Amino acid sequence: MPSQPPINPRAPQKDFAIDLLNGDDSAIYSVRTNASGPSGSLPLTEQMLRNWASGDLFGLTQDAGMGWDPRQLGRPEFLILSTSGGLRADDGTPIALGYHTGHWEVGLLMQAAARQFKELQCLPFAGFVTDPCDGRT
Repeated sequence: MPSQPPINPRAPQKDFAIDLLNGDDSAIYSVRTNASGPSGSLPLTEQMLRNWASGDLFGLTQDAGMGWDPRQLGRPEFLILSTSGGLRADDGTPIALGYHTGHWEVGLLMQAAARQFKELQCLPFAGFVTDPCDGRT
């Protein structure tokens, strides 16, 4: 009888995944699909409505919809782009690991940069891309 190959501890556990996906817990289908939006109004002007691209106007609705104070829209905008990875709880304990050390700190640096832009009366955006190096391949 051939010997079994060793189990890779990093390989997904097939039975666990099947149980999770085929579970009978109906609570997973109870999804909140709507809620009250933020209060206030967009700082629209006649010039904006006549001359701005519709995508820019739509962007204002998205910004306010994500919770930014509508009175602060129209400020200079900056995108902070990062390869941040991993997730930490508020107390700093890991929830999900990143590919390597340093992922945590990149997120903290982005928060500091966003706070500085906001303090300078700018409108920061944050985006994350996948890390091209997992350190293992």
